[in-house]
Amino acid sequence: MTIQAPRRRGKPRSIRVGGGREGIVVEFVRRRKALHIFGWYDTHCGMESLDLPLEEVCRQLGIRRRDLPE
Repeated sequence: MTIQAPRRRGKPRSIRVGGGREGIVVEFVRRRKALHIFGWYDTHCGMESLDLPLEEVCRQLGIRRRDLPE
């Protein structure tokens, strides 16, 4: 797993899991307060992307504000 800092202003931070033949990327889009998730398999076949509101992700996973670091 690698975490990449944005290369230019306005680009979201991302976490990449996998690589080469298959993997997923999770990006935090601050402006929309959402996670953008996409991936690929067989080296080049893209999977349908998904945008999840961060508030909904936290609610579904039971993450409370006090669970988050300062």
